[in-house]
Amino acid sequence: YILIKYNNYPNIDIEEVKRRDQAIFELCDYQSTPLLIDTRGSLIEYSTEAREYMANAAEIYRYRKAEAFIITKNNVGLKMLVNSYVKLNETKCPVKIFDNEKDALDWLHNFL
Repeated sequence: YILIKYNNYPNIDIEEVKRRDQAIFELCDYQSTPLLIDTRGSLIEYSTEAREYMANAAEIYRYRKAEAFIITKNNVGLKMLVNSYVKLNETKCPVKIFDNEKDALDWLHNFL
């Protein structure tokens, strides 16, 4: 799996997402790979265009086998954002939210 660890990114636009995705393509050697997205202690906000791209761009589903988000229990706003990402944009890979790394990794191991 690939770990994506966010710090504070108050406004992530589509160009930043594309740069991140290109780095992931290269790290996983263009193979489908589970992603562990750790947002603990982070402030993250995506532009509308970035969210639509992440949910619908066909090229990024070549590497997304599954996505496990770690979000602290008290970060209701980010949980709502990820749930909206999943429901409104009809993601094309399994996505699940966890509040701890152990459970997230246990779930991701189903996709290795």
